[in-house]
Amino acid sequence: MSSSLIIPFKAKLDSLEGTAEIAFRMFCNIEAFRTSVVSEMKKPQGEATKLNPRSVEDRMTKKSFDLASTLFKNLKAISLDYLLNEPIFEDVILNATFLIDKNKEKEFLARIKAFETKYKTGSFAKIQPSGPYLPYSFMEPPEECYLA
Repeated sequence: MSSSLIIPFKAKLDSLEGTAEIAFRMFCNIEAFRTSVVSEMKKPQGEATKLNPRSVEDRMTKKSFDLASTLFKNLKAISLDYLLNEPIFEDVILNATFLIDKNKEKEFLARIKAFETKYKTGSFAKIQPSGPYLPYSFMEPPEECYLA
């Protein structure tokens, strides 16, 4: 890398000082999730109720979106930036990377634990955080790097 490119790259790196990157994936055990949703749907109507498979699928889709959205918004609130990543695996309902102030690492991870407890996700979902890392995902090389 030429010395003329090092200066803007270093400036970007310096601007991220005091930050960290934490990524996580929210995995869903589809069968356990289905069982949980069916149980919720039968409670008000009684155990003998026959449920329409389409309505179960619709409820699963809505609930998985609501859970992922709630967790995402909660973590976004204390983050400096974020990236939504492709799910990669069929059982991943949320795959995201957050740029956070290093002083908020414990709070960030505590929010994940609190979410798991509040929504009782342990029976059907696993949230797998990784990091903290250096904020490489937020290190877009300066435009000058592409001119070579």
